[in-house]
Amino acid sequence: MSRLVVYFRGGARIRSGDFAMPNEILYTVEEVARQLNVHPETVRKWIKSGELRAIKLGGPAGYRISQSAYDQFLREREEARQRGGE
Repeated sequence: MSRLVVYFRGGARIRSGDFAMPNEILYTVEEVARQLNVHPETVRKWIKSGELRAIKLGGPAGYRISQSAYDQFLREREEARQRGGE
């Protein structure tokens, strides 16, 4: 995956605990889809259902998924799989 490092300064009014830590890597929907071998619409479905945390950027930029949100999503899916939920 390519990586975009975002520095939250000035106009970005995101508390670090809400989405991403300062200097955390952010991924696009397409990057996450490619990594997980799913269609980008599947990633958007996970975002809309709340399974995968993301921030919506204005305009055509779409969503960004932080490394910590991505890691948490993977952990939760693995735990569900181990419980037999998926």
